[in-house]
Amino acid sequence: MPTDSYSAPGDALSPVMPAASSGPAATTQHGSSSSRALDGLRADLFDADETDRIQATRRRIAEDDLYVVAIGEFKRGKSTLLNALIGRPILPVGVVPLTSVVTVLRREAERAVANLDDGTEISIDPERLAEYVTEEGNPGNRQRLARVDVCLPELDLPRHVALIDTPGLGSVYESGTDHTLGFLPQLDVALVVLSVDQPLTEAEARLASRLRDQGAELLFVVNKTDYLTQPEIDEALAFVADRLAVGGFSQPLVLGTSAKTALQGGLGSGVPELRERLSELVEARYESIHAAQSARRVEALLDELETTYAVRAEIVDRGEQDLNGALRELRQSRKRVDSLAEKEDAVFAHRIQAAERRLSEHMLAFQARLQKDLLAVVDEIDRPDEAPSEDRVDERFSAVIAPLLGEALETEGAILETTLREAYERLLMELDELAASLARQTEEILGVRIARPGRSETEELSPTVTVKLRDDPVGLEMLTGALQSPLPKRLRRHLLVRRSRERAAELADRHAGRLRSELATSLREATRAALRDAHAEIDSLSSSIERAIERGMSQRRLAAVDAQEARNGVAAALDSIRAARAELGSESSG
Repeated sequence: MPTDSYSAPGDALSPVMPAASSGPAATTQHGSSSSRALDGLRADLFDADETDRIQATRRRIAEDDLYVVAIGEFKRGKSTLLNALIGRPILPVGVVPLTSVVTVLRREAERAVANLDDGTEISIDPERLAEYVTEEGNPGNRQRLARVDVCLPELDLPRHVALIDTPGLGSVYESGTDHTLGFLPQLDVALVVLSVDQPLTEAEARLASRLRDQGAELLFVVNKTDYLTQPEIDEALAFVADRLAVGGFSQPLVLGTSAKTALQGGLGSGVPELRERLSELVEARYESIHAAQSARRVEALLDELETTYAVRAEIVDRGEQDLNGALRELRQSRKRVDSLAEKEDAVFAHRIQAAERRLSEHMLAFQARLQKDLLAVVDEIDRPDEAPSEDRVDERFSAVIAPLLGEALETEGAILETTLREAYERLLMELDELAASLARQTEEILGVRIARPGRSETEELSPTVTVKLRDDPVGLEMLTGALQSPLPKRLRRHLLVRRSRERAAELADRHAGRLRSELATSLREATRAALRDAHAEIDSLSSSIERAIERGMSQRRLAAVDAQEARNGVAAALDSIRAARAELGSESSG
């Protein structure tokens, strides 16, 4: 059986010795500082939403299972791969982007539950999973599901693992992308699923960096290796490992798999090795992963609470006139920032639209060039001594079209990618500066520290414009079809030449239009991803400030005696949060 894997020398997972202790018993010891920190938050000091977030964090760090999440762009075969991993085709798969809701798989007593956004749980039939988690069965997640849990005792999963399928990123279904991005803070181990036809895009590299920065363990899986020979598989895995190393990943573990081969019972699928490496990782690092991720989740919660209550405290303590002036200044500041952000979006959109216009112009030139070269083929056969068959003309046309199409695809794709990269980096730089300005001005106006979510060091990467034409890149049909061989040679050549000239124009128009459409569609998809990434920080920051101000103003409207009580409550909450933070850091500092 070929070894479809690649790891740098000295890979920390090879060999792996089992941990001296792992699992729930270890969690109590190493998760103690995180649990004690949450225990120190007095429930009576926080509102219902905050209490819900505290309890959700408490439940998450109390779970024994590590969340192993299959993550990646759409149509990488994530669901099929997970079916192969668990040894049973539970998750729906299809030829179009299918998964629309996060699905959690566990090896437990049989049950299946659909969890609604409002906290309601509905028991469902695991055999009817497609009605809940697919775009066809639950379009746009109209059933308002937060996730679906499926527990079956015979699933082939490592101990302490909850295996999770997510909607693909970047598909036409934005609701699925949002669902997946919202789930990222919950994961502990990421199976970053790639595909051999596009081994590692810039968007996937950026996603991996984001997951690494939030503390997740990463395994990279290059799926669909049944399309390649073993030397080609080795080359693809080495390429991914090299790209990741350049991006700052130390000794990345990259595995090759064919989920299709595994489900068909074939050998050399790479899935058993993936299962083995995943089990080794969980067994060897269970305690450290669980403790680190628990601390990270509590730290993120405390950051949010402290910023919120610091803003509230400032609002509650301010005099009426001083407060109104400060809030008026703050609203003006946010309005200016919003206006500047809209202008930057308009500049970005203008650059992308200009790129599409240039693409259309280039495709007209490509069409003219292609038609000219095809007509040159026709001129070659329009000679008395030449009487080629229809098949022969097809071959000659194909020999002209294929290389020109490939050349144009590479050239135009590179132009669009450069344009997108430059526009994205300009937008990212400007929005980053606006986020810093908003935080700085808010701090100056309210006199409190505003926590800004930090960007990873690899955020300079931009989404790529990638196009993979269908398996038949030329798409020629027979030129004449009904030509009869008994016709005189001269007449047959005349008919063939006339039809060939018509087909030259048709083929040039078809392929130029097709290439323009494919490139424009890819550019628009990459543009949506770029805008989502670029706006993430400023949108989150603005929303956080707005929530804090709203709560502070509601407290401000209380009667005088209640306002003093509110001041005391805010102060007590801040003391509780800071004590919890000190408790969280006590074990690591010790």
